[in-house]
Amino acid sequence: MVSIMRLVISLLIAASAMLVACGTDRPAELEKAFPDLRTLVTTSDPLGVRRLLGTSAATNQGQHTEELLALLREASEIDAAHLVLLARAVPLPVASSVSIGSDVWTYPLRGQAPNSALVDQLLAEGAEKVREIDSYWFGEMVGISQSDATMVMLCERFGADVDDGSEHAMMEMLRGMTGSPALVPFVRHYIPSRGMDTDRAWLILKKCRDTDLQMVLLELLLKADPEVTHGRAIELLQPFRFDDDRARAFRVIAASMNSILPLTVYEVVKLFQFDEGRSTIIELVSKFESIELDEGDLIRLVDLFRFDDGRSEVVSRLGGSVSGPMTFDGATRLLEEFRSDDGRLKAVEALAPKFAGLSADQRSELLECFSFPDSKLKAVRFLMR
Repeated sequence: MVSIMRLVISLLIAASAMLVACGTDRPAELEKAFPDLRTLVTTSDPLGVRRLLGTSAATNQGQHTEELLALLREASEIDAAHLVLLARAVPLPVASSVSIGSDVWTYPLRGQAPNSALVDQLLAEGAEKVREIDSYWFGEMVGISQSDATMVMLCERFGADVDDGSEHAMMEMLRGMTGSPALVPFVRHYIPSRGMDTDRAWLILKKCRDTDLQMVLLELLLKADPEVTHGRAIELLQPFRFDDDRARAFRVIAASMNSILPLTVYEVVKLFQFDEGRSTIIELVSKFESIELDEGDLIRLVDLFRFDDGRSEVVSRLGGSVSGPMTFDGATRLLEEFRSDDGRLKAVEALAPKFAGLSADQRSELLECFSFPDSKLKAVRFLMR
């Protein structure tokens, strides 16, 4: 019984600690982790201390803020790593966190916490004293910045020092701001400021997993080169992993296209995993005035869908784009794609004008595609219009 009570008490204590962690700044007290805050500017292991700061914070939000400023102001110079430690030691409520291996990055709502201005003040004053900086720690500085003004200042002051134009430099900068709310504003500002580095923009688009960042990069790439060929449309969509993201990306890509090839439509729809996403693309494609399909194109698109609702949507939205009347073979193949009479009836209704060239005998043969007498009767009404 005593053991059970101890277990319950332990669980309650752990739960309380978790609630404190969610409702205050971070799980542990900064004062316990760093009894002497001077460690932040003297440590020979800044990365280790930065990792520790990912799980430590002050419970008193105003107690040591002046000490952080004093530590910076009494230093004649500082390197970027130790400046980041000072900025990260500012007590801020955690709104998001990212863990990769032993690294933990925590962030407040950017610019909205009571001490946000202090972070930017430390970065602004410290930037004047920084004598050593590399791509990673530059990324950390940008990542913790609490305003676009501070982010731009850091880019203008240190961009040329940390960025040699290489893939490695760019990826290190981005690694330093992993999960940061400053990441997207940084890329939106930085890549155009470097003369629209399309090679590295494309590199990041392919490697990153942040959809908002990918969308910014996509927009930048299309702004630099608005022409979208068949191959480029497919290439630009491939880095997006999920249907919703692909659909969102295709909306942007489609806005840069005056026309679209049937093969492009097929290859784009083929990228999607589910009918819902496929239907979104069909809806977008149906708005192109210049699209022209043959009956084979229409049948191939219908074949990509798993359910009749999606197949019916293809026919209703794109059936009118089929050039000329449908052949008997094409009409038969199309109806055989459907699994139910209801789907077949919707197809016949939507394509009735395209069946106008079929003979009476061929129309009668089409009725054999239907399973039930009442469906055949309804189909006759459409086919005889």
